[in-house]
Amino acid sequence: KSLQQLVGSFKLSHYNEYKSYLSYAMLVLLCVIINIVRGIKIEVKSVDSHSQIGLGNRENPLNALNHKVSKSPASICAHKSLQQLVGKCYSYELDRYRYRLCPFQNVTQHEKENRWNSYKGILGVWSHWVYNEDYTEFMEGVYDGGESCGETLRFVTVKHECGNKTHITNVTEHELCQYQIQLASPLFCHNVFKKVVYALDSQLQRHYLQSEQEYENHILTAEGLKQERQNILLKWGCLHETCRFDNLKQCSMQYDVKEKQYQKLYAEYTELKQILTDNGLIMPNK
Repeated sequence: KSLQQLVGSFKLSHYNEYKSYLSYAMLVLLCVIINIVRGIKIEVKSVDSHSQIGLGNRENPLNALNHKVSKSPASICAHKSLQQLVGKCYSYELDRYRYRLCPFQNVTQHEKENRWNSYKGILGVWSHWVYNEDYTEFMEGVYDGGESCGETLRFVTVKHECGNKTHITNVTEHELCQYQIQLASPLFCHNVFKKVVYALDSQLQRHYLQSEQEYENHILTAEGLKQERQNILLKWGCLHETCRFDNLKQCSMQYDVKEKQYQKLYAEYTELKQILTDNGLIMPNK
């Protein structure tokens, strides 16, 4: 009987020990599973506009895919000293968002709250300068071709101002998906960075100054001087003529207007050419 009790006690002790090992093994397995789950990366969903954030997509599941921006930054087209800003980035927080401007590269926006569908995307890629009316000064930089926002693409204009350090002073969204950033820097306190003439290479700079001299000598009119400056910027590869449309319909309407204007001018040209031909002033087919 004492032997039976001894065997029973031995089995019970081993059973309790087995239970302890099993509990420990299950705990280790649970920790491993938790770490694996934490390590899984969920692809962030891009949204088309701020109104969709947090609502999911109820129309087209393809809209849940990330929008790709393949555009590359354009040439800086500015004084060579501004090259020192390339490769640096400046952040600014406003409400739920963090904006990040990398001068002459791109602008991005991040939703600060870390959610599964928090917004993170490109607002624009460096494109071109906007000049003043007579093409003598740089006014603002344009970063366009950002991620889609309904029927348009996001874009940013950057205004440059004098400051004791390089930093973003303000960000506004004056219209949906159209942003304006104010970037301050000691670099923008000097006139040399504002004037187009100082950014040109030596050959174009001579052409620029010569056209100004011709204007002062009444060889060029004000409009002729403006045209010369445009030609110089074209040779430099830094004149960007662009029109923005809110949607495809507006673009189509504008095309129709231009087409009618062209047809009218071509008809006038043909009529004038025929008159000159009939009077022997020009040879046919010349």
